[in-house]
Amino acid sequence: MEGEFIKLEQITHSIIKRVAFIGNYLPRQCGIATFTTDLCESIAHEYKGTTCIAIPVNDTEAGYEYPARVRFELTEKDIESYHRAADFLNINNVDMVSLQHEYGIFGGRAGSHILALLRELRMPVVTTLHTILKEPNSDQLRVLKEIASLSDRIVVMSKRGAEFLESIYHVPGEKIDLIPHGIPDVPFADPSFHKDLFGVEGKSVLLSFGLLSANKGLETVIKALPAILEKHPNVVYIIVGATHPHVIRTEGETYRLSLQWLAHEKGVEGNVIFYNRFVNMDELIQFISTSDIYITPYLDVAQISSGTLAYTLGAGKAVISTPYWYAEEMLADGRGVLVPFSDPQALADQVIELLGNDSRRHAMRKRAYLFGRDMVWPQVARRYMQSFESARSEHRHFAAVEFAVKPLDKRSGELPPLKLDHLHHLTDETGILQHAIFTIPNYGEGYTTDDNARALMVSGLLEELGNKEATDLATRYLAFTWYAFNSETKRFRNFMDYQRNWLEDRGSDDSHGRALWALGSILGHSNTPTLHNMAGRIFQQSLLAILETTSPRAWAFALIGIHEYLGRFAGDRRVSQVQENLAERLLSLYKNNRVDGWNWFETRLTYCNAALSHAMLLCGQSIPNALMTEVGLESLNWLAELQHADTEGRHFVPIGSDGFYQQGGERARFDQQPVEAQAMVSACLEAYRVTGKANWHTEARHTFEWFLGRNDLHLSVYDPTTGGCRDGLHSDRLNENQGAESTLAFLQSLLELRLVENILGPNEIPYDEQPAPEPVSTLQTQSHSDSRKLAVSSQ
Repeated sequence: MEGEFIKLEQITHSIIKRVAFIGNYLPRQCGIATFTTDLCESIAHEYKGTTCIAIPVNDTEAGYEYPARVRFELTEKDIESYHRAADFLNINNVDMVSLQHEYGIFGGRAGSHILALLRELRMPVVTTLHTILKEPNSDQLRVLKEIASLSDRIVVMSKRGAEFLESIYHVPGEKIDLIPHGIPDVPFADPSFHKDLFGVEGKSVLLSFGLLSANKGLETVIKALPAILEKHPNVVYIIVGATHPHVIRTEGETYRLSLQWLAHEKGVEGNVIFYNRFVNMDELIQFISTSDIYITPYLDVAQISSGTLAYTLGAGKAVISTPYWYAEEMLADGRGVLVPFSDPQALADQVIELLGNDSRRHAMRKRAYLFGRDMVWPQVARRYMQSFESARSEHRHFAAVEFAVKPLDKRSGELPPLKLDHLHHLTDETGILQHAIFTIPNYGEGYTTDDNARALMVSGLLEELGNKEATDLATRYLAFTWYAFNSETKRFRNFMDYQRNWLEDRGSDDSHGRALWALGSILGHSNTPTLHNMAGRIFQQSLLAILETTSPRAWAFALIGIHEYLGRFAGDRRVSQVQENLAERLLSLYKNNRVDGWNWFETRLTYCNAALSHAMLLCGQSIPNALMTEVGLESLNWLAELQHADTEGRHFVPIGSDGFYQQGGERARFDQQPVEAQAMVSACLEAYRVTGKANWHTEARHTFEWFLGRNDLHLSVYDPTTGGCRDGLHSDRLNENQGAESTLAFLQSLLELRLVENILGPNEIPYDEQPAPEPVSTLQTQSHSDSRKLAVSSQ
């Protein structure tokens, strides 16, 4: 952590879409409630695209009349409510938790109940510490150290707090962010402007405010008043604030009454004004504006932050304070005056001097106001968002044990059991629904030809493996694909709403290519004549339209389907001509874009990348064309190496969909999509069939383990309880929705591996400790004059 406040970077929008703030919340009357509310509202105001919700702690059975932003309430002493809150946050797609920590607001010994919540969270946590003890007892030390361990970033409001964290609690400095206490942005005003509101016009006003309790030391000011009034008889001392609710419950108004009695005893009751209520921020700003000198006469040095001091300092008030830790730091460099604890005479001397020295008082005010410009809430909100962004990018500390799946045993050939429950949940009499909210089908998003084509491929693989449900499923998905075909345009429509209305006359290029892939797959894998007849008919009618498309992925998808078709109907010359046309297009792309260090078909890696290499491998075998085979192997080898983590184990890391990867640019690590793993598994298995090299089979299994938790987050994307697959990995958590695309990507990968390994048998499964294939290409030595060889020079 740097010695100064965290450097502010301009973040005008954020990828963090949902933040939960845990801590007391208004209308509960306490400083933490005010801070949490102000922070939450400030971030919501600065970042319109971010949803902010609050999780307050109730210290009474009745709770409070919270605003709509409060979505869940903790019961202070009920540990089960903390577990329930963790569940609530985990299932509500919360991107970030901002925890406000003070020992006294959470239940359990030293507030330990909050640990039950933190241990179960699966998103990053940034914790703001409002108290950091120099001499904690064993329980306080244990609790704060574990909170720090479970948090991704720790926010403190003073340098001393950061020093304590490092030296006493052993928190790494790089984990600590120094962000000032937020304050309202108020103008530098003349104190006389608001004095008439409170009937003190013409008076010099001393002010103290906050919830009253015995450690506030207000009696020191009252004891100093006689000496002050002797020099400045027009002084009044205003005390604003209700007695602290916890004090009320145990002691009643004893402290306030003692102050009133003391004022009477000292003969200054006419100069002391009590406002016995909790005031809102607008009223508080008026009180602050009215004051000539603000006084914090606290009795305890061990105060690491103070909202009241921050407010008045930032408003440009002359401040006199006892030397507690936070005051020493904030009032340094002439921004205020420090007096000894419980010393009425020293306090009186400083008040008298400041009231009698306008130039010194105004200079102090100006220094304080300028210092406070970095503390206004808009600035603080941006610093918090910067901390949130850092926490999100660094978040790696959690592991969801309940989703853990045993990694594959490559030597035994063990694969997860086949479970089709979620596939059935997503499928109705029309076809397979596109999306789910968690595991519940989302009717509002309807259907797509893309997903029904994927489901048709999976049902063909199921039939080849002898699954009894395969034909029924294939019939439904094939019927959808036939209905999607527009006989007028010879193209497939893609999007259909739940009421079975097509939303377009012509779908995307990719959906057309994928439909051809699925139809060819049925012809290649199914032995059901009725399915063959229908699939062949649609395939023939829709084939030529693929030549009108411009998407390389559409060409690749179609080529994979054409290969399957020609496996059954090898003599179909028209289909072979289409295959050659599309294959030459892909080969030409590779020639034009491949350069040293970038062995690829395009200048950008996007989605389903391995399908391009897969298509080249298949064309190289069926056309045949040795150059295409080499292109397929070289590009796939390059892609495989690129998609390994630079860590021990070198797990699969697909190109992220949040930005992809432009040649020469920065590669997106997230969001990671299941279709990338499926495309890589399929392509590597084909490379294994072509070359017979064990490392390609190992690469396929290595990639498949991404589904099972061998990934950046060590979380299983596959859900063994439903048989479904989550929709991907964000940088800090799973996408808990289990849609059709992701579920079918997992099933296709699993079934293709099973097909290969069923043929081999458990004792013949190839095994190579190193999944990354050895380079196999000789392309750089190809002759430029040979039209069937790759031209590596610029064309």
